[in-house]
Amino acid sequence: MDNEQPVEARTHGVGYYSFSTDEVERARQQDELKNLRKETVEQQAKTQTAAQRKQKLMEERLKAARRRKRERLGLPPEEEGEGEAEGNSLGVEDEKEKTPDPPEELRRDVRKPAPIRPWDIGKENTSKVLSQEEWMEKKRLERNEEFAPPNLYSSQKSRRKRQPEQVREERQVFNMEPVPIEDELEEEKVENTRGRGAEIPPPPTFEMYGPTSKPYQTTRPKLNPTEINKSIEEGLNFIRKQVEEKQAKRRRKDEIEEIMG
Repeated sequence: MDNEQPVEARTHGVGYYSFSTDEVERARQQDELKNLRKETVEQQAKTQTAAQRKQKLMEERLKAARRRKRERLGLPPEEEGEGEAEGNSLGVEDEKEKTPDPPEELRRDVRKPAPIRPWDIGKENTSKVLSQEEWMEKKRLERNEEFAPPNLYSSQKSRRKRQPEQVREERQVFNMEPVPIEDELEEEKVENTRGRGAEIPPPPTFEMYGPTSKPYQTTRPKLNPTEINKSIEEGLNFIRKQVEEKQAKRRRKDEIEEIMG
């Protein structure tokens, strides 16, 4: 009679092994299980040995790289203890990284914070309303330095901030009122022009054509009718020649298509 239950694996777990009730078969199954366990242990030992061999090769490679670097820099060769201590420290750091931190209890406040009323601003239990610049400065102080932008970004930003000031100074220089230059060596004094009216400069036609009352007129060159007809005829001949060339190319293309077809 077989005492095996249909849900035996589910009751006892996935690692449960059901042995036979026959003593001979039971002994054979136990020996087989021991052999499987032995093979598993041997495979684990081989894997661990391969990992140690790989780690040793990596340490030797790093040691050779450090030695070459020290030779390039002209430094003396490092002592045996330095590389081993550094390798041990790296191994300890790797173990620390592998060990997971214990999970922290997460707390979540479901309730929404009460809105700040205008008459509550400035009281003891009321947080100050930060402006955009203050909030950004606060977050920059809380930020980890590893995630901060490079110093080049801040230098470029400060340079950009200085540019408007420089432009403003340049504009002030260009917007300065011109100061007339006085000729101190001039002996003659400027006559007193008090009582005179405003001086109006003459029109440009006066300087170019002299005093005249006639308005300035542009003269167009006279064209010869014979030359006009000649130019028109040349243009028509050129257009006719282009049209004939296009028609000849089209006829040649049609003939080639007929031959190929």
